[in-house]
Amino acid sequence: MEDKCIFCQIAAKQIPTNAIYEDDHVIAFLDIRPSNPGHSLVVPKKHYETLLDMPEEEAVHLMKAVKHVAEGIVTAMNADGFNLLQNNKEAGYQLIPHSHFHVVPRFKNDGLQLGNIRQGNYKDEKEMKDVAAKIRELVKPVKDKEKESRESRERSEQSEHAEKDEKKEKKPRSRRLKKEDEFLIRREVELA
Repeated sequence: MEDKCIFCQIAAKQIPTNAIYEDDHVIAFLDIRPSNPGHSLVVPKKHYETLLDMPEEEAVHLMKAVKHVAEGIVTAMNADGFNLLQNNKEAGYQLIPHSHFHVVPRFKNDGLQLGNIRQGNYKDEKEMKDVAAKIRELVKPVKDKEKESRESRERSEQSEHAEKDEKKEKKPRSRRLKKEDEFLIRREVELA
């Protein structure tokens, strides 16, 4: 917890708030200066200045909480849609240096204009491809722990099935040998 961080103080219950969701890792509360009624902030309880500072597991949990909070807001406010906003660093218009998401319910013809994201152009196709290649080279692959776990279980099950199949194949052979031996022994007894 950062002593001077308002979101850390809210998470520690040192500052009262209108919480709408809370678990061990996340707290969500109404924004005191809402863009629309129901505008809420979803905040990790641990202090991370930006999304990039947050461990992946924490970010996944935070995003799940954001989804649940957004569903609740849209339903409760009878909203026609919502905006999800997340700003990082001063240049990205982050006002409070504690990572958080804004969930802003939207209504048809509400007149709300969020930010001023300009639309520009690349000089040419080559510049666009160069930028894409530079970024692509540095983006780390997403590790899907559930998928890895599922694949590991499947490999384990396949291995178990293979072992069982081997045992099944061995059993009939050994039984056949025993029956053949038994037949030969009877035959020898009869002849003797």
